[in-house]
Amino acid sequence: MNEHEYFIKTKDKFDIAKTELIKIFNCQTEFPENPFQEEYSNFKFEEFDWILSGEFWPVLKEVADLSFDSEICISVIDPDPEKYFFPNFGFYNWLQLSTAMTALEYWETINKSPPHSPADCILVNSEKLFIYPKSKSWAIFGCRSEGLCVFGSKYNMPNVGWRDLEWAVDLSKAQISQDFSINIRQNFR
Repeated sequence: MNEHEYFIKTKDKFDIAKTELIKIFNCQTEFPENPFQEEYSNFKFEEFDWILSGEFWPVLKEVADLSFDSEICISVIDPDPEKYFFPNFGFYNWLQLSTAMTALEYWETINKSPPHSPADCILVNSEKLFIYPKSKSWAIFGCRSEGLCVFGSKYNMPNVGWRDLEWAVDLSKAQISQDFSINIRQNFR
């Protein structure tokens, strides 16, 4: 694997990916508000750390296969890709991944740090991120500080390893607050 080969390196490619991201999400939205555009529903949940593990890659590949996608984009927006990441490292903290890669390659890619800055790999330094395929038929929003990620789709897909709303409500009630869990229930029905 070439050094940082899956990372977006040019402003043109970044702008294209950002335009696609905005078609799916309102990126300014904060959890527990729903960042998905209106056509997304069928929400499922999981712990944030799961999406940044090698165990997650087979699940992600399975969902991509169901939507006939061969490429997945991972877009970290906190830390800011334009104000922090690109000026400091010369590439963006956004990935374009082929579903042909292995779980080990996924793990190595999200664990790949910029030169002289191991704390800035996606595995360690990603507070808020989005995952989506080219088809935009499904998408994932994750927020590290709340410890949750949300899967949404434009159509009903088989459950491939995700949990239901009640699980997210119970987890957020136990780990965050009662108000947060009430808002999760209201915003992701």
